[in-house]
Amino acid sequence: GPHTWAIALAALLLTVPVVVLVLAVVFLQGFTRPVKELLTATRHLKSGELDYRIPKLHDEYGEVAESINEMSSSLKEQYLLNMQWAEQLFLLGEMSGQLAHEIKNPLAGIAGVIQVLKKDLAPGDQKRSVLEEVLSQVERMDKAVRNLLSFARPPEPKMTLVDINEVIGRLLDFLA
Repeated sequence: GPHTWAIALAALLLTVPVVVLVLAVVFLQGFTRPVKELLTATRHLKSGELDYRIPKLHDEYGEVAESINEMSSSLKEQYLLNMQWAEQLFLLGEMSGQLAHEIKNPLAGIAGVIQVLKKDLAPGDQKRSVLEEVLSQVERMDKAVRNLLSFARPPEPKMTLVDINEVIGRLLDFLA
């Protein structure tokens, strides 16, 4: 009768909101879980964890996750290449410094011997002009070695006070 109908209607009215609530929770979890995964990944990558990978996601989120995973792999490769390049430059600098010292010491000895030989010659002697040319070339090589040393071991930067207006003026002149 009417009583059963009322109970059925009441049960239906109570069940529909519960079902809608359950479906909303399921839908929101399906929506927020992938977003949380993507946010977690970006935080890991931002902190430098380039090995972090987003687990498999579906739909558009899966495509975004795959792109982020590929990007982090590419960043990791670039990072490793840059580290190798930096290490090679460091080793090149070390070797350059050692080579420069090995060349610089004998050059100083050669220059000293040429000075002594030149001193013993008369001012008009042809050998004197040859020794002066050799000395000029030794000095040129010494300068090249000093440049190599400054590359291998650049000087410590020196902090100085500057007039900021002058710096900005020079910069504007340079950009003009």
